[in-house]
Amino acid sequence: MSAKISIIDGQVFVILDGTTLPAAEAILALRNHRDDARSELSETEAKLADAEKSYADDLAADGDPTKGVIGRCKGDVTKAKKSVVAIESDLARIHAEIVDHEAGKMFSTAIAGIKSDTGIESDLNESVAQNVAEVGLRLAVAQIEHGEALQAAESVRNRVADIERKMQEITQRRIDGNQTDSDAQQITALDYDKAALQDILSQAVRNASSLDPAEIRDQHQRALSVWNNHVRDSAMKALADAARDREADLVAALSNLAGAAHEAGIQNITEIWRPSEELQTFVGRTLVSAMLPRAA
Repeated sequence: MSAKISIIDGQVFVILDGTTLPAAEAILALRNHRDDARSELSETEAKLADAEKSYADDLAADGDPTKGVIGRCKGDVTKAKKSVVAIESDLARIHAEIVDHEAGKMFSTAIAGIKSDTGIESDLNESVAQNVAEVGLRLAVAQIEHGEALQAAESVRNRVADIERKMQEITQRRIDGNQTDSDAQQITALDYDKAALQDILSQAVRNASSLDPAEIRDQHQRALSVWNNHVRDSAMKALADAARDREADLVAALSNLAGAAHEAGIQNITEIWRPSEELQTFVGRTLVSAMLPRAA
């Protein structure tokens, strides 16, 4: 199976043997393919074990067994192992490439936003975005699995409801005096089918419940919250750095202005420049706030 990612309109898709799938669906398809390959490996290993046992039994019975079957089984096991390794490699690679792309998109968007606001390259940590993307991909896959399990349970539930409807129709026909010779036999068969389907439904409901992605959803929300806080803190640091840079420029400009004013015989710089009312108000309020005692 060949697998490679493709970016379409900024979204990640995966091409599996010529079929283009959304990222999460592709991961699920690769996982199912891996599980099938593992099952095939188990079967070939079991056949090898049987062949080796038969050879040993024939040898113990003074027979003249051939190792041809064992050789073929060993070849099948080797081939099956290579298939599993190849699929696992594809799965790990595609998973990593999806996470890298999604994390990179988050990271570059945040970096560009902060730089646009401050003109400064922020010190964001891409590993925080990687965690969000990693959990997000696991959540997307889990949601598909859960949805499929819910649909499977609903399908069985509908079959049970259909049987109950047929049983009610037969019962009503008997009440109305329109019974047929086959009614009792049909009721028995339908009741048997209903009991069997109810067992299947119970298992399907338990399976859907076990696949509920609530825990992973909570993990994703926590990871996203950590990322948002990280971006916020980095943006505030960049804004503070920008303010300090501009303050240094202002102080340098005022120093130059004061020197020029002194040379011109102006004793008080405020004769030619004074801070705006907005600046005075902001600085004054900031100083007052800083001097106030903090609540315990």
